[in-house]
Amino acid sequence: MSAWVHFVAASFVAATALLLLLLTAATSAAAAAAAAAPAKEQWIFQSEKKWDREWSSGAWHYQEQVPVERSRIAVIGGVLVQLYAPQANATILEVGCGEGAVTDFLSPVQKLGYVGVDISKEAISIAKAKRKGGGMRFVHAAAHRFEPHGKFDVVIFSEVLYYTEYEKILDQYLQYMNPNAIVIISIFQMTGKPKYENIFAYAQKKFQMVDEIEVHGKTKKLGADNKPVEKTAFRIEVLRKRT
Repeated sequence: MSAWVHFVAASFVAATALLLLLLTAATSAAAAAAAAAPAKEQWIFQSEKKWDREWSSGAWHYQEQVPVERSRIAVIGGVLVQLYAPQANATILEVGCGEGAVTDFLSPVQKLGYVGVDISKEAISIAKAKRKGGGMRFVHAAAHRFEPHGKFDVVIFSEVLYYTEYEKILDQYLQYMNPNAIVIISIFQMTGKPKYENIFAYAQKKFQMVDEIEVHGKTKKLGADNKPVEKTAFRIEVLRKRT
């Protein structure tokens, strides 16, 4: 009888230990999942601190000094906005505006309706310092957290969607667009090697394709001041909100 009691007791202890082990593993897995959830919710795949550090160091200033980069910005603001949102009082929202260079190519009236949003506080500070006056608004906010007070005739995503969960971002900003509004998407690609086709494909499902253009030239890579410029191209698409 005593041996049987010892056997039962030992079995109970072993079963309890196994149960505790399983509960610990499940708790650890749940904690890991919870820790991962905020990162996914943030959507932006690089931290605000990283962007602030790069903007404050001047790492992105080359975009206003390299002809192909400046040409890309000119095509967006000076050509595509003017052709496909020709109304004088068009309201324009740029997500990932950086220094706000696109406003250099907007009319004085269009500047009054311009809002630029960027995750980097440093970029917004530079934009406000370099582009004083004109009525433009520059807002420090992550793309997924920005909530405008009104709707827009033009939404610009210039070299930003591949840093985000683009499907969620495009779905979100569709709500901020006026009827018949346009979205302009610019994404770089190495010559002969298209990149991020999935972003354009999803955009074409959500919006009606209007036009596309490529800008080719040579540019610098980030942090490559001592290296030669490289061939590059930018694919820019214009799409319209479906009615």
